[in-house]
Amino acid sequence: MRRLILAVCLAVVWGGCAEGKHFIVGGVGALSCAKYAEMYRVDHIHTGQVFGAWMHGYISAINTTRGDGVYSDMAAKTPEEMMQFLHKYCNDHPLGNFLDGVVELWKSLPFYKYEDDPRP
Repeated sequence: MRRLILAVCLAVVWGGCAEGKHFIVGGVGALSCAKYAEMYRVDHIHTGQVFGAWMHGYISAINTTRGDGVYSDMAAKTPEEMMQFLHKYCNDHPLGNFLDGVVELWKSLPFYKYEDDPRP
């Protein structure tokens, strides 16, 4: 099972580069929700780990590169709640990309300015 997930991930990451294509998103975020669902059915544990790590990295990158002093609070949802959100999104939007679900998840998180951080 791990080999299947690794093979798909590698194909996505290097497949576009090998063909000389330009793309803004690499990794599993570029996969369709239908592909995510297929991989999830085969091995939900490792699929969740790979896709979850990509999601956390993508949202972290947005938070650290915005440049406006605003961030989305990733602590507002547990990792399990985030993956449930994405799983539901992909079930509801099989023709969308996993990235689309991550963007919707990101928009669902509360936003704060660094100086207004409610946490001690």
